[in-house]
Amino acid sequence: MIFKRSVMFRIASVLFILILQSLTLYAEEENNFAFERFNFTLENDLFDQSDKGYTNGTKISAIYNVNTDVYSFFKIPFLYDSTKNHFTTISFGQDILTPEDTNDTIPNPNDEPYSGWLYMGMTWQQADSNNADTLELQLGVVGPAALGEEVQNSFHKLIGNDTIKGWDHQLKNEPGVILSYEHRWRYISDSFWGGLTTEAIPFAGAGLGNILTYADGGTLVRFGWNVPQDFGKSVSHPGQVAGLPAFDKGVKRLNSKFSLYIFTVVDVGFIPRNIFLDGNTFQDSPSVAERDYLVGELTAGLGIDIYKVHLAFINTHKTQDFALDKTGFDFGTILISYVY
Repeated sequence: MIFKRSVMFRIASVLFILILQSLTLYAEEENNFAFERFNFTLENDLFDQSDKGYTNGTKISAIYNVNTDVYSFFKIPFLYDSTKNHFTTISFGQDILTPEDTNDTIPNPNDEPYSGWLYMGMTWQQADSNNADTLELQLGVVGPAALGEEVQNSFHKLIGNDTIKGWDHQLKNEPGVILSYEHRWRYISDSFWGGLTTEAIPFAGAGLGNILTYADGGTLVRFGWNVPQDFGKSVSHPGQVAGLPAFDKGVKRLNSKFSLYIFTVVDVGFIPRNIFLDGNTFQDSPSVAERDYLVGELTAGLGIDIYKVHLAFINTHKTQDFALDKTGFDFGTILISYVY
């Protein structure tokens, strides 16, 4: 079984590299389908000295500017606006979730189950300087095929930590889908005192699928020098794309040589379906007995942009979402981007 999983991981890695290289070459050759931005996101509770709940997330994504007159497939169904810029984002990611005590061979049945989510995302987007629509389809798998055990224990071995004992009790294999939509509004203040500006970017969205079904809303606020001309950086969340460009069609985007700013995000969601707490959809599996359906996230971060390289350091606190989790949990995010 270990050999088979190792082979699966190598095959998935090779396929991912080939797909990314082919997309890069294609984007460079076609002006109608051009690279805008590359994002690498690493999220881990190690940054907050904890090891429970959402323990690790890795995501890479590439945003492309699309001429929808040539590629009509990328017009957002029922929302298409020809006066806006159009984009698509292709992403690959993995999330790993564990109970609080990872030393027990048999996990506490009232705690969050072991689970992994390995997925590919495809988005259809349109935006101008003040509004953005994002429609995303994520397809993937939960269970041993998501390779959560292999990735976590390989990392623990690398840093000299103990092997996690309870992965034999993770969720079972299940194909997964999340279809999500989000709208963002962008409000900008006039610059003051040496070029400082403030931005408020409210957002609202919803998602449907066997992995997650939710509705949420919140606000991102940014304050600093030369705040980027985009719709903000964010944690890995369905329907949200870090650094989606914000400029009117036919207007050249302004790229400053240096940006420094702080930001905070408040996000409140109603989540009637969460496979990572509710367990498998069609099979008996570990799950929590009681959970909260209304969950909040408070995020704070620092952004530093130097020419085409954009960096963000983010900390997020998520409120309690099941009975045994009395205080919620925290995780940190490092976002590295290259803007073309």
